[in-house]
Amino acid sequence: MASSRIPPTALTLKQQQPLQLEPSRGVSCRGLGIQHNHPELPPRNMAPYVFFTTAPQTLFRKFIQRQNILGLYRNILRTIRHVPDRMDRKYLRDWARNEFKRNQNATDQNAIRMMIIQAQNHLEELQRSLALAGN
Repeated sequence: MASSRIPPTALTLKQQQPLQLEPSRGVSCRGLGIQHNHPELPPRNMAPYVFFTTAPQTLFRKFIQRQNILGLYRNILRTIRHVPDRMDRKYLRDWARNEFKRNQNATDQNAIRMMIIQAQNHLEELQRSLALAGN
């Protein structure tokens, strides 16, 4: 049974031009031409590669955090739909959209956590107000 794995000695690395450093995205290796010499595979250029300097766990945490924030935003908009007065509904919907849009580029994790807690408190307060109003 033939193995479909490529042996590590079948890959060669040729440098075509110097590496370009991009501080926000890690190292860009557009200048590297990676070619293989495995007999079963056709030769091809596998560049460009971009290596990220961020750990996979950090990327996963940010992904989960983003999903939680989007879920919170959707819950706020769903709750606002139950507000009886049309003008109040429009005001609250515009307020929520503007707050999330204004803070969408925030990078400080402590500030983001605080904004999430504030948004959850606003949502709970709105839900309590609607429950007291009988809606």
